[in-house]
Amino acid sequence: MKLTLHIGMPSAGGIAIQNYLFSMGTAVSPFVSARGHPELLMLGGTPRALAEYGKRFGPVTPEKIQSVKDSLKSAQTDHVVLSSMMLYDSADSEFVGNLCLELDDIFEEMQVVIYFRHQADDFPQLVAQRVKAGMKDWAHIESIPDDMYRYDQICELWEQDVDLVVRDFGRCKGDVIGDFCNAVGLPAPDEMPLLPVSPSMDEAALRLMVMINGCADPAKDMLRRQIANQLESLRLSDQAYSISPQLELEIVERFEAGNRLISAEYFGGAPLSRESKVPLVPHDLPKARNAH
Repeated sequence: MKLTLHIGMPSAGGIAIQNYLFSMGTAVSPFVSARGHPELLMLGGTPRALAEYGKRFGPVTPEKIQSVKDSLKSAQTDHVVLSSMMLYDSADSEFVGNLCLELDDIFEEMQVVIYFRHQADDFPQLVAQRVKAGMKDWAHIESIPDDMYRYDQICELWEQDVDLVVRDFGRCKGDVIGDFCNAVGLPAPDEMPLLPVSPSMDEAALRLMVMINGCADPAKDMLRRQIANQLESLRLSDQAYSISPQLELEIVERFEAGNRLISAEYFGGAPLSRESKVPLVPHDLPKARNAH
């Protein structure tokens, strides 16, 4: 039996892929779930992964872990396909090692599929997620993460234990389901479903939400989240949030070396694609504007 495991990254077509797998039902997975397959966190077994699963889905018990293993062993297909973007955030060397040991006992063959989106294109979505989660300090909201954007290190983490399939989200953004099916050997749907468009706050709504976060009662976080959900559905302005040229350049330069390694190994030397039309160069920067 073969396993294909899609692990993200977040904001790179993962919801569309998970919706497609959900529509396939038991033909590809013993877990029929529109939320993906977070149960795999339990098999990783690290304190961080178990805590993350417990926070969202309830306490982890030996019975739950055994139930996951039993379900995988009894899958009614020769090719199980699972997806969990939570694995992207939770993975470290211990987690990957534990997970692969557990899965090696069940599957004869395993591959991991990951879609990378250029860090500068992904960052605005990350900012929106941080605001929605309750962050209230723009310095922290617009701080550049390191681990999640070190794509070369993420690949190194997984490729030691599994066959790794790396895809460039920017090159297949309009047809990520077709690209995924082609990459892993699944039948493509007769009609490609439209990619789900996650609602996002415009810049005015984001800045309003940051002010709300600053004065929100932590004991009433559910109410704060409800306000955030409402703001996502409103259009307070026509101006979408965008990062400053200085911040964009910092992101591009910080991860350029690692991206070149990924391009050489997985994309035949083609650079990780950008969704912006014009490449950013230092002389484009407005001299009077301060960096964040």
